[in-house]
Amino acid sequence: LVDRKFLILDKVTPEEDKGSEDWGSILYICDKVGASSANAKDCLRSIIRRLNHPSPHVVLKAIQVSIQVEVTE
Repeated sequence: LVDRKFLILDKVTPEEDKGSEDWGSILYICDKVGASSANAKDCLRSIIRRLNHPSPHVVLKAIQVSIQVEVTE
């Protein structure tokens, strides 16, 4: 089950390595996570889904997003 609120996570964790991060989208995710505990749980589910992806680029970007979400909290 994919949570619609965090489909943007798919945008910031692409299958191909584009080199740089989309910081605007990452900060948007951080703001959404900080808005409520339900959003935090939904985001965590979405990150876990991306961590199980077969592409190493997706996994690396998901780790980077999870670190940024933790740092901004």
